[in-house]
Amino acid sequence: MLNFFGTPGTFTGLALRISQFIFASGSIVLMISSNTSLNFTSFRMLIMSMLFQATWSFCFGALDAYTLVTKRVFHNRRANVIFIVVGDWVTALLSLGAASASAAVMVFYLHDLGGGSAVGRLSGEYELKFQMSIAMAYMSWVTSGISALVMLWILAAT
Repeated sequence: MLNFFGTPGTFTGLALRISQFIFASGSIVLMISSNTSLNFTSFRMLIMSMLFQATWSFCFGALDAYTLVTKRVFHNRRANVIFIVVGDWVTALLSLGAASASAAVMVFYLHDLGGGSAVGRLSGEYELKFQMSIAMAYMSWVTSGISALVMLWILAAT
């Protein structure tokens, strides 16, 4: 059977889904906690992609927990594997795109314009929250990318 790191229905698969959910939720909370995050389109995109990531990870984390409790094998049907592979790759690429766009906006405001507070749209505390939110989005993307690669490997093996 295909029991290696990150396989659905294993403890490592559940740990990957939980870490994706925690990082995505942390990114959302940090971004929403400021009142200026909705002024920037890339930050709105980050919030929406992390919301999608958190929902996806929570649902499949619950499925992993269910398969661990019932000792069932979830990835034995090819249709299940294809659905998860496509979903994992979509969420991974969406998370990467949103995190990269938000990071580009932060670099633009902090370095190219001489600091966000010089522009008058960002204050120092919001800059730190945005940077932490973007860092958590990248961590969510890394764990999502690992899940996507594992599922692609499972698809190739089935």
